[in-house]
Formats: sequence, structure tokens, C-alpha cells
Amino acid sequence: MVALPLIHDWKVARSPEQDALQASTCADWTFGGRLYRHRQSRGLSQAALAKCAAISSGYLSELENSKRKPPKQRIVRQLALALGLNAQEQHLLLCLAVTERALTSSDAIPPKLASLLQALHIAAPALPEQTIDTLINALKEAEM
Repeated sequence: MVALPLIHDWKVARSPEQDALQASTCADWTFGGRLYRHRQSRGLSQAALAKCAAISSGYLSELENSKRKPPKQRIVRQLALALGLNAQEQHLLLCLAVTERALTSSDAIPPKLASLLQALHIAAPALPEQTIDTLINALKEAEM
């Protein structure tokens, strides 16, 4: 059995600034985090974006803070239009919404596996390649 490196092992040598950067980068790979970044970069308040997208500001807050599942395509498109996203930004936001909805669907996969997949989805951009290789090898060994 391959021993996986503990997450805190590779975080020990990181400065607080590096941790903050990693957290903000990881947030960009969640629907809520990406939505928040787009809103902030355009200087919009939650109330202004919610009004333009025809949703409540409370619902928008819950989306940005990942307290609700990402919305279905119609709402994502309304948000993208209200934010003035280009085609690539719209596509990424929609992909994040679809992926997160699938990962949190109660009938799709067991809850623990959904949590693992969502954690990997969020952490993947910041994981060192060696850690990814170790995870892949451990999963391959488990298949045997």
C-alpha cells in the first residue's frame, strides 16, 4: 500500500501569503468563487447583479458562498449576461455549475465519494504534480 503524503506536510513550508493565494486560486475553481470574482472584478454589488439577473440577492449570496447547489443553465446564463461575460468565461462558469451539480447530486454517487471528488475538483489546480501522481498510483493499486 502506498502511503499518501498528508496535506499538512506540503503546506508546512508555505507562507501565509502563499496560503492566501492558493485559497483564492482554488476559489476560482468553484462556481461560487468564480461568480464572486466576476462580480467583484466588475465592481457590482450583490444587489445590483441580482437585480440584473432577476434573482434575489440572498440567493446570489448563497451561490457565491457555496451554500446552495449551483443553478441550472438558465440562471447561469442570466448571471453571465448580467456580468457581461465573454464566451469563454460563460463556458467555464457553466462547466463549473454542471460539474458541481453532478458531484453533489444525491442519487449520482455516494456522499463520501462526492465529497472526495469535490475536494479534488477544488484542490487540483494547486496540487503538486507529485501528489497527483501519488493519488493516481494509490487508486490504481486499490483496483487490483
